[in-house]
Amino acid sequence: MILPLNHQIWFYPKVIDFRKQLNGLMMLVIDTLGRNPGSGELFIFRDRTGKKLKMIYFDGQCFWLLSCRLEQGRFKLPKKGDTAFSISTHQLTWLLSGLSMDEHQDKTIKQYKYYA
Repeated sequence: MILPLNHQIWFYPKVIDFRKQLNGLMMLVIDTLGRNPGSGELFIFRDRTGKKLKMIYFDGQCFWLLSCRLEQGRFKLPKKGDTAFSISTHQLTWLLSGLSMDEHQDKTIKQYKYYA
């Protein structure tokens, strides 16, 4: 399985009950976010302590429930808000690497008009 690099990645900043499994998270995506969990987009959820993340993803064949737990420290999560927001693949990498998504910005690729 390879995570989607060509679909949107959604981060849900509200704390969720981590007893929820795949079906419960899929219902949250449908009811709260108004999104289709079978769209190929990646959905990320956080726990109360900031030490755990859960992600759901559909790869075209089956649904995946991914769980990530830190043994020490906490994820540097964005401030708790009410609405989910889209993050880039770079921000996902920073989040999973322990870096703050808020402090890092995507580097824009310069487009040159003339090459000589």
